[in-house]
Amino acid sequence: MNYRTIHTCESALGGFEFRVTSNGLRVNVQERSPQAQTFRTVITLSAAEWETEVATRDLDSPYGGRSPCRIRDMIDDHNDAI
Repeated sequence: MNYRTIHTCESALGGFEFRVTSNGLRVNVQERSPQAQTFRTVITLSAAEWETEVATRDLDSPYGGRSPCRIRDMIDDHNDAI
């Protein structure tokens, strides 16, 4: 299955851009630094875990759901849990 972008942020955060791609089973949260030309995967989740994150962090809200701060917080929380 091919991956497709399922979530993007409206702006960058400190020059970093974020996107989320999925093949229907796995979800990759990716970031791109200001110097990079390509995105790199920083977290891999199951589709169910992603849906929980969307609901918990209100990522589909029209009021700030596309904020890069919410994705950065999710990345930080997952890195802290490791």
